[in-house]
Formats: sequence, C-alpha cells, structure tokens
Amino acid sequence: MSYRLSSTDLISTKEHGGLAWERSRIPAELGIGYADRLRLDEGLTLAISRYRPQRDLLEESVIERDTPSLTVTIALAGASSYQSSAGAVLDFLAGHTTVTAARATRGLRRYRAGDDVCQLRLIVDTVALRRYSLEALALAPAQSAGSACQVFHGASKPVLSRLAQRLLQGHARPDASLLEIQIAALSLLAEQGRCMAPPAKPAAWRPDEYRRICAARELIHQHFDQALTVAWLCAQVGSNEFTLKQGFRELFGSTPYRMLTEVRMQAALDLLAAGERVSSVAYRTGFQHPSNFSAAFRRYFGYAPKSVPDRSVE
Repeated sequence: MSYRLSSTDLISTKEHGGLAWERSRIPAELGIGYADRLRLDEGLTLAISRYRPQRDLLEESVIERDTPSLTVTIALAGASSYQSSAGAVLDFLAGHTTVTAARATRGLRRYRAGDDVCQLRLIVDTVALRRYSLEALALAPAQSAGSACQVFHGASKPVLSRLAQRLLQGHARPDASLLEIQIAALSLLAEQGRCMAPPAKPAAWRPDEYRRICAARELIHQHFDQALTVAWLCAQVGSNEFTLKQGFRELFGSTPYRMLTEVRMQAALDLLAAGERVSSVAYRTGFQHPSNFSAAFRRYFGYAPKSVPDRSVE
C-alpha cells in the first residue's frame, strides 16, 4: 500500500553546497527523497530531485504562482508520474523531456519503492521567457488555463542531456558559480525552444505531396500494431521512399521508423500501466516476440517493461 505524504510532512533546510540552494526532503524513515531548488534569476528557478523511497510513495503537490509558468522536466533516471486533482496523468520517463504549463495546480506525485529517480526541472514564468526572447516557449503558459497541461513530451535530444549533466555537475560542486549554472540553464531553455518552435511552413511541398506524407503519418498511428514498412506506406499513399523520408524529416523532424517506434512505445507504456501482461502488450504493439519487445522497450525507456507501475490496482 502506498504511503501518502502531505506537503507539511516535508523537511526544509536553507543551505546546500556553495550556493543558496533550498532543500525539501522526505522523512529519513521513508528512504531517500529530496528536491533542491536554486533561484537563478527573477522568474527562473532550477530544481533537482532524487528519490529512492523504501515503499510506494504518494507525495502531495500544491503549486500556486502569481503568473503562468512553464516547467521543463528532464528525466535522467527512473520513472515517476503526476496526477492532477482534475485527473490528468503525466509520466516522467528516463531519457525524455516533458514540458508543462500552469499557474496553479494540485495533485499527487507517484514514486515506486526501490526505484532510483533523478529529475531536473527548470521553472520559468512568462515574463522571464519574454525577457530572454524565448517566444516559442512563452506561448505555452500564456495559453494554459489553471491546472497543469502537457505541451511537449519526447525523447531528450543529446544536447539537452549534455546541458542537464552540466547542471547536475554544478549542483554537486561546492565551487560552482551562479553564472555558470545560469548559462547552462538558459542554453537548455533555448534548445528546448528550438524543439517547440512552430515547424516551417511546407511551402516547398506541393499540396498533393503534403497530403500523402500526412496520410502516411496517420497510417502509422492507426496501424502501429502491424509489421509496417516504408515500402508499404509508400504503396498506400502513392509516394516513393525518398520523398516520404524527406517529408518526414522536414515536416515532422523524424523518420517513419522513429515515429513508429515512438507511437508503439507510448502505446505499450499505457497498456502496461493499465495492467496488461508484457507478452500481450508485445503482440498488441507490433512485435512478434516478447523478448524483442522487452529489448526495444528497455532501449527506448531505459528500464524493463515489468518495472512499469500498474495503475489499475490503485
């Protein structure tokens, strides 16, 4: 049975390392669990959290801000989830970046007993985003209403992972300066802004070519449980392999195979969380052998399918 922890149960301290970090941690008898926060600038905060609870943990989260804000979460290890009071569920998975927008939100963070979880967050309000000329990011919190909404989720780009590691190193080093952490944090925000910038208008694509490429994307989403090939997609939409691959790169920033993998893995995660057996999930997501599915799942998420918490029993 999960242990429920309220915000008043957390223990706060003011000093950590050489900078003005503020730490909140869970009681020692529950295991390891803390979040360190550092104010980098007006409207910009860095938070680094590490959890390895001794039992399943539900931690209450209450966030109230004066202005809409954006939170960029880079999951570096393990998996956790957040369920808002409105019922929306957000998953934070190792190797993935999640961006949420909110002004105020209440909910529960979920951590599984024994799981090592490490996450880095940058919390930045709309005023700061415009001050840094990050208009692509500033649109998201401005359009959010109340509770947290997910505006981006995807595999972390290598450059984001490298910048996150620089911030982790700055957190660990007593001699780290505020300036070097600010530079890494703003570089990370700028890179995330590029990821979320509106795609270039497909002016170079004829309307019929554009429709065929979009149709191929829809086929991937509809038939990911089948053994899809690029040749089959081309035959179905009336295109050729070169045009299809180029279109996916320019329009979606991906490839047909990579998009198929992402769709399959997200579907697999949802099925596993709903209590489906690994073997069943493998066949339902287009794999002929459970062992191949397990290897692909571990390669994509960084942990085994059997490690996914079963939410159907909560």
